[in-house]
Amino acid sequence: MDLTIPEVAVVLGRSPRTVRRQLKSGELRGRKQGGHWIVARRDLPLTPAQRRDLQAKADAIRGTVESALPPAVRHGTARALRELDVFEHAARALATLDGAPAALLRDAMMCLAEAHFEFDAPRKVTRLRDTRALVARAIATLEIDAATDAADALVDGVLPRLAGLTRWAEGLERTAA
Repeated sequence: MDLTIPEVAVVLGRSPRTVRRQLKSGELRGRKQGGHWIVARRDLPLTPAQRRDLQAKADAIRGTVESALPPAVRHGTARALRELDVFEHAARALATLDGAPAALLRDAMMCLAEAHFEFDAPRKVTRLRDTRALVARAIATLEIDAATDAADALVDGVLPRLAGLTRWAEGLERTAA
């Protein structure tokens, strides 16, 4: 798994500036991708105990996300778009919205539909990430408009399910590679 400078900084407990300096000096292994530094998780200077702790946290998060998925999605058997729990939650949230947040969430649902029916794993993952970005914009718009209840519904109902679906699709992508 590749990490960005801010992610590496959090894991190592250092400032992003320090991480960037260490990458430039070669003290920390990384590579440039699209003008940004990327560090492979395996290249982090962690002790075995730190690696175990980090893996335990990742496993706990993965378990939480996967528990939010309906069994049909968790086992890859969902056929219809309406069988996706995330789509159902987004549709319920959409019914309460109007204006820009509604338009963004509608676009996110269309993007989710495209991802659901995409067979190419990398494109599926990309569409799911695009969906997440659109949901995040809808949440930000709601927060700006002080519609915190509606934003909370998206944060609590849609984002965890979308994260689980994305994690599942990333597994497909790794398997296909």
